[in-house]
Amino acid sequence: HNLYRRNVLENKNTISINKEINKDIRNSFTFNANNNEIIINNDDKEKVIILTSKESDIFKILFEANENIVSKENILERIWKEKGNPSSRFVDVHLHNLRSKLIENNFVGKIDTIRNEGYRLIF
Repeated sequence: HNLYRRNVLENKNTISINKEINKDIRNSFTFNANNNEIIINNDDKEKVIILTSKESDIFKILFEANENIVSKENILERIWKEKGNPSSRFVDVHLHNLRSKLIENNFVGKIDTIRNEGYRLIF
């Protein structure tokens, strides 16, 4: 089942099989990999961010990494099945577009670039 939910409550950080994670943040979101969308729930309002399939794949990889760094090479191998060319602009372009969508919609997390290492989604 490709539905991921991040619920946010007081100071608890628990991970269950269906990827429910609780943190001390004031809003929550649901990531639906089947529909390539992130649904943000803020103060009883719902916002839907529509992603391309590549943006969704990248978001899923970073989300499942649980705030750990994922290398550009790892993303290239997993999505495009390419090895050995981490300088490829494929990842950069899709990450730029994904970041823009997250920022425009006041997404609770952000994608950090860790120089010479890769990327991570943090909350």
